[in-house]
Amino acid sequence: MKFNEKLIELRKKEGLSQEELGYKLNVTRQTVSKWELGQTTPEMSKLTQIANLFKVSVDELVNEEDIKHIEDNKNNIGNKEFLNEENYPKNKKKIIKTSLIILIIGLLIGGSLIFVGVIKQNNAKKANEQANVEANNLLQENLTKARERINIIDSEIEKLNNELEKLKEEDYQLSMNDSDWFNKKSRIQDNIQDVNVQIMNLETEKSQLENTTYTVNYDLVPPMQYRIFYYIGAGVIVVACIISVIFYFIATRKGGKVC
Repeated sequence: MKFNEKLIELRKKEGLSQEELGYKLNVTRQTVSKWELGQTTPEMSKLTQIANLFKVSVDELVNEEDIKHIEDNKNNIGNKEFLNEENYPKNKKKIIKTSLIILIIGLLIGGSLIFVGVIKQNNAKKANEQANVEANNLLQENLTKARERINIIDSEIEKLNNELEKLKEEDYQLSMNDSDWFNKKSRIQDNIQDVNVQIMNLETEKSQLENTTYTVNYDLVPPMQYRIFYYIGAGVIVVACIISVIFYFIATRKGGKVC
């Protein structure tokens, strides 16, 4: 009797379903089904476990053809062996652990990038606010200096107007009977002209100060440029999640067809 036939006989004798037998052997129901259909043969360690479960010897379970098939299975290495339904339960935890590690690393890297982006954006906003405050302070300082200068000009113009009035009064009271009338007249007129020029220059300066638009130029750091950190970080997290989900589905896949 071949192994698959013997297995069916022993399982039914013990009143076990394929699922119950698989649970006791730590394999899937699909693996048991493949054994009973003769599609695959368990490895030697699993045969020993089956023999112990049904209280029979390994020799009673298999014949020479089954042993040859088992020996052939030992040489089948690589991904096929790793993903074999019989061996898969041993590797399931490793795959799930790998998926969790990938997810955690992705979250750490992506989260770090997003955190760096937040820090840089906040620093840029603070730098811009500081630059704006300093610019406003400098603007107020310039305006204060301009007002102070305008007050000084008003005071000087007032003094010059008083001086001008005195010169005009002196010119008006000058008598032509005075032997030095002409020289005095010329001197007074020259002084009046000088005072008028000074007043005109001061009024021009005052007008310029009053009509000047005071501005302060400063460079701003655009905070939006650091959003690239958000996009990269989010991309890393999404990719890590996708890879982890793929690994998880590989780890929890169901293969074979139950009869």
